[in-house]
Amino acid sequence: MAVFARFRRLGPPAFLAAGALLFVLGIFFYPGDPYQQDLMQALRPPDFEHWLGTDHLGRDVMARVLHGSYRSVGIATICVGVSVGVGGILGLASALWGGLFDTVVMRAADVTLALPGIVVALAFAAFFGGGVIPIILGLNLSFWPSFARMARAIALSTLKENHVEAARLAGYGGMTILRRHLLPPVLQQLSGLVALNIGVAIISISSLGFLGFGLQPPEPEWGAMISELIPYMAAAPIQLGGPCLAIFLTVSAMSALAGHFAQGTRLDA
Repeated sequence: MAVFARFRRLGPPAFLAAGALLFVLGIFFYPGDPYQQDLMQALRPPDFEHWLGTDHLGRDVMARVLHGSYRSVGIATICVGVSVGVGGILGLASALWGGLFDTVVMRAADVTLALPGIVVALAFAAFFGGGVIPIILGLNLSFWPSFARMARAIALSTLKENHVEAARLAGYGGMTILRRHLLPPVLQQLSGLVALNIGVAIISISSLGFLGFGLQPPEPEWGAMISELIPYMAAAPIQLGGPCLAIFLTVSAMSALAGHFAQGTRLDA
């Protein structure tokens, strides 16, 4: 009961996130095949067999939307997870070591932040011919500076607090101070940025797929699905709306969670 009470206190963001999670897990319950083609069933309207109809190749749109969910959300989560690790470590190291290392890391972050993230990801995807690895590399290069700068700012502020000074005077080592006093506030305050950047990453991945630099056919991916269905928008508006609605709901859930985490951080502070 305590778990449900805690979930209810989270409010609409929790329900949005739970709905997005159930949507992603829908691939295990929906029986459609995202790859099977049947030109005789092309652009078929929604029915009990094909909930969102079929596309121009007769493939089940609902199955492709569901299977595209764990690709888009999964790749976005991996990108942000790696960026948190790299940026968080560099930010903490900059705060602890300072000096030349801090200057080099922060200037590198400034230069990277000056470049539009989607342009960096597009350059990597275009140069390497698309695929998962170029997308991850390009998005990581654009995401890590924000995590590094935020982690550094939080760590510098925490290092000035009285309980950290007391731990130093008591003889605790650097790793103990890092583990007990720096990591908890850094991870707590980075959580909102993580959720927000997952939404940004989903939009970037879908944009690359729409431009033809994302996952390659016949892999189901939301942006590529939109690009394929646009020529048939008049004849199949529901099919086109499927991936669009999936992007909207997922990104909205991540934005709501980001706002919830940010509000919780302000209240804790």
